[in-house]
Amino acid sequence: MPTLVIAGNSFIGRAVRLMMGSDAVAVSRHGPLACNIVDPLSVDAVIKSLKPDAIINCAGVVDSPDIAPFYDVHVRGTINLIDSIRRHVPKSPLVLIGSAAEYGPVANKSLPITEDCYPAPTGVYGASKLAQTQLGIVAVHSFGLRVRTGRLFNVIGPDLPLRYFVASMAHRLQSRSDSTSFQVSNLNATRDFIDSRDAASALIALSHSSTPDGVYNVATGKETSLRDVATFLGSLAGGCTPVDGPIHAGRSDVSRSCADISRLKSIGWKQQYDWHDSIMKLWMTIQSQANGGQP
Repeated sequence: MPTLVIAGNSFIGRAVRLMMGSDAVAVSRHGPLACNIVDPLSVDAVIKSLKPDAIINCAGVVDSPDIAPFYDVHVRGTINLIDSIRRHVPKSPLVLIGSAAEYGPVANKSLPITEDCYPAPTGVYGASKLAQTQLGIVAVHSFGLRVRTGRLFNVIGPDLPLRYFVASMAHRLQSRSDSTSFQVSNLNATRDFIDSRDAASALIALSHSSTPDGVYNVATGKETSLRDVATFLGSLAGGCTPVDGPIHAGRSDVSRSCADISRLKSIGWKQQYDWHDSIMKLWMTIQSQANGGQP
């Protein structure tokens, strides 16, 4: 049986689905094959019917004014998956999508971040993702299931939602007037950017039967400043220069981020795409949308 991709229409889910092709069956909350992850009956019906060889859970809540939706999807949804897998396909690997936000701010001396770094999330998203990761660990040790968590760092690509910093900045540049500069908060901050296609290939690798259970950083192991990303985007926009802007309330308190990806490399994963290529693809998509679908 194929791999079940939950939330196959999400940003990451689409990348996984496109890469796997006919080897994947994708479900979402709406459509001909629907699955509502917070509904245990819905989850159980899909897994009982498909009996997938592996499950990649791409469902997630990134932005909400309320706390409950984060825990409904990341925790209750994971419980529903674990319960159903125990009943119907206990040997099928489950891949959960975690986040670098689980670590919280990490001291410079502790970079690059290993999976053994003590997690100290400072936001609801990271805290709920950490709870999800812990459920996966419990499922392995208490129930004998096969669970791997891919802790995604900063994923970028052509379908990146507007709520993310890089996509928001690209849209601002595309719709700007004739200004030769644009403001960016925290230009000296760094992130570990990974292309959505590389993130997808990592999650697929984690779903393989031979992959050891546990937590894996999904990143490139390379630190890139927001200034470098903004400068490259500005060049694509015709020579617009980034300048320091005000720090907005609610922005991430992480000044530097870079992952140790030794564990991911140990299962044979290799990076294929540079962040410049990812940004170029994102920019081309935004330009095409602005031109009514024309390149």
